[in-house]
Amino acid sequence: MLFMKLKRLTWLFVLPFVLGCGANSSDSDAKVEEVVVKDSTDVVYGTPNSDKYHNSKECRALKNASEVVELYREQAVKNRKPCKNCVDTLKTTRPKVYTVEGSNIYHAKPSCFHIKNSKKVKACEEDSVKLAKKRCKDCWK
Repeated sequence: MLFMKLKRLTWLFVLPFVLGCGANSSDSDAKVEEVVVKDSTDVVYGTPNSDKYHNSKECRALKNASEVVELYREQAVKNRKPCKNCVDTLKTTRPKVYTVEGSNIYHAKPSCFHIKNSKKVKACEEDSVKLAKKRCKDCWK
């Protein structure tokens, strides 16, 4: 009985705090998209305030962008339009792999547990790294 009263009291204090979090955010106009990456084909690119997504980070439309972010393809397709310059490049680009600065290993997925918490993950073409680096054994099981 005492436990139930304590539980109710806890919710009385916690719930208003949880509901109020972010209500006074100054960035309420900014688009925020959570990125959950399953593999390299799930990644597209964009800028934080654009209504377009790009299949290639090297798209000429992104050349002068001050910030380019990785987006989850499934979410980007729902909320954005495809870029006219690179809409078909996913079919013609080489496979992407992921490296970390200073490492001699490359990975198939940016979500690989060896690199997922690193802030220095870089996407590149497999052909450009496979001679100098080794494949991650966990990514290619």
